[in-house]
Amino acid sequence: MPVKPVFLVVEDDEDDRDFLTMACQEGDYFCDLVFAHDGTHALDLLENHIPTPSLIILDINMPKMNGMQLLEKLKESSRWKHLPIIMLTTSQDMQMIQDAYQLGANSYLVKPYSYQKVSELFEGLYSYWVRTVQLPRK
Repeated sequence: MPVKPVFLVVEDDEDDRDFLTMACQEGDYFCDLVFAHDGTHALDLLENHIPTPSLIILDINMPKMNGMQLLEKLKESSRWKHLPIIMLTTSQDMQMIQDAYQLGANSYLVKPYSYQKVSELFEGLYSYWVRTVQLPRK
């Protein structure tokens, strides 16, 4: 039986976490979502509590350690730099988009405002990052 992919979702907004959970459950996707409420919590999970995720979905605006700070830490780390990181945020600021890609983000997506759009976005992420691409195994 194949290993179940783990998506680490770093998101401080409870409604956004709920939408992603519902999209994953209703679509009956073969993956586990693990949630962190900020970058510090995400690092703790990565270091001590979860298997290496297949994908990190990362918000930018969060308390303690924001998404850009976490992205930079992960991409500088020999242990985590191979992980695909998808920025999922409300910001459409061009400088922030450029900064995210410069720091090593694999994609930058603007959060949709309806559950239907979140569901479609999750289907696209799952289809590409689980069904289509070959990722390194660690």
